[in-house]
Amino acid sequence: MIHNRLVRLKGVLVGVAIGCIMGAALHETGHAVVALAYGREIRQVRVGPFLTIYPVLEFGSINLDLGEVKQAPPKSQHEEGLRDVAGSGLTAIIAIILLALFRPAGASGLVKTIVSVASLVLSWDIISYSTFPLLGWRHWIVLGGIEPEPVIGADLLGVVRWVYYVGLAIYAAIVNWLSFRLWVAR
Repeated sequence: MIHNRLVRLKGVLVGVAIGCIMGAALHETGHAVVALAYGREIRQVRVGPFLTIYPVLEFGSINLDLGEVKQAPPKSQHEEGLRDVAGSGLTAIIAIILLALFRPAGASGLVKTIVSVASLVLSWDIISYSTFPLLGWRHWIVLGGIEPEPVIGADLLGVVRWVYYVGLAIYAAIVNWLSFRLWVAR
């Protein structure tokens, strides 16, 4: 009994760590992909509070924003909107894919726990970034951006706010259902 709880705790901790690392990398990758698609030069990509991965791999000073893509400025409102949505949007898509396609048959309880928790962390990127800054908090309460980046991006793309938030609520319900389904399949 205690062994099972320790294995579950280990899975949760590893899942959170993987989700945070993957989430930071995927979020900034989403921004960079849109910049590259529009032909923008990317000068620097930083993921996490202190790791620069482009143009050179290096550790720097701690920054509470958690990540950043330094690029030439967007040339249109549409481009800026896509760029803003793409960070959290990519993590949201990957979370859904992981949760929907991961089939637990044959996988250990530890693996199922890790995938479920990591996917939830990824899914919460867009949820927390869309809501916490409106409460005066950072994206991850004490870390991350201070502006609701995906909401601003959706605004720039012409999405009506209430439609955005209804879509976000439906997304949150689907992600939590998929995660719960994976969790109980252990």
